Amino acid sequence: MNQMTPESARATLSTREKTPIDAPVVVGISDAPLAEQRDALDYAVAEANRRGSDLWLVHGSEPLVTLTALSPATTVSERHLAGQEIVEVMSDYAAGRLDPARKIATEVTEDTGAGAMVGVSHVASLVVCGRRAISAARRWHTGSTTGRVCAQSHAPVVVVKSGLHRTDADVGGVFVGVDGHGHSAVAIETAFSEAALRGEGLTAVHAWQAPGPPEATGYISPDEEELALLRDKAKDRLARAMVGHGAEHPEVAVSQRVIRGPAAAALISVSRSADLLVVGRHAGHAVGSVGLGSVARRALRHAECPVIVTPTSRPARGARRSERS
Repeated sequence: MNQMTPESARATLSTREKTPIDAPVVVGISDAPLAEQRDALDYAVAEANRRGSDLWLVHGSEPLVTLTALSPATTVSERHLAGQEIVEVMSDYAAGRLDPARKIATEVTEDTGAGAMVGVSHVASLVVCGRRAISAARRWHTGSTTGRVCAQSHAPVVVVKSGLHRTDADVGGVFVGVDGHGHSAVAIETAFSEAALRGEGLTAVHAWQAPGPPEATGYISPDEEELALLRDKAKDRLARAMVGHGAEHPEVAVSQRVIRGPAAAALISVSRSADLLVVGRHAGHAVGSVGLGSVARRALRHAECPVIVTPTSRPARGARRSERS
């Protein structure tokens, strides 16, 4: 197995002025068995092969403290040893699928899973998180590692749902959600990069709604002329939001689509035929998973394809690293 340490990889990256497309793909490893993590790990290996990147397997052995799970029953050393054992299993599995020219690094920390992944995200081209199909009550009990990583990561985070298997004939293209407030720049640039990497087209999606709830007292539904005007304004907002993006990827075919309805519902709808959905997280500060934003949160919960959540900006050395060589 072609191994490296995260320390040596960080040192290598620190000598480069720009973090390139082959910066590591980081995948979070939980304490679940391989069968429950295989989909996310397979996705991470595929992305590392696609990018020509090394692969980092990161495990945080400290449980996430929640209101219903305040103190772990095991010692720090026991949790660390168990983490090393599960990461070794995952590393052996990944090694059989990773390009032999690439390396694998493993890291087990005494941080939480979210803290461990966020801690290395500033030198990653992509962070991969698995999302298991568990009940809302259990997720509330265990805490949402995925939500915290998406809200705090310095790099784009792709969330892969367990058990979501579709054939190539069912899906195609990269879709990106574009808001009307100028907060989607990083999401758009990331979507162009991902479409170029995959050799696929890009569809920019903007949702619009008629003002006023239908149940409001005195509400009068807009007529067809008013709806047409609102739709045209939405098209104009989307077109203006796309200006200046994609210059480095002229080979990517771009289409624009406006959809009437709530933003989250629009993105969930297009995810049914998408290879990948890209959304930006909330523009505010991230505390826990609060900074994720309601649209991104719903997309993660209900989308029927992998979802990339992008930060609102990237550090100077790591900005748009998936486009640089």
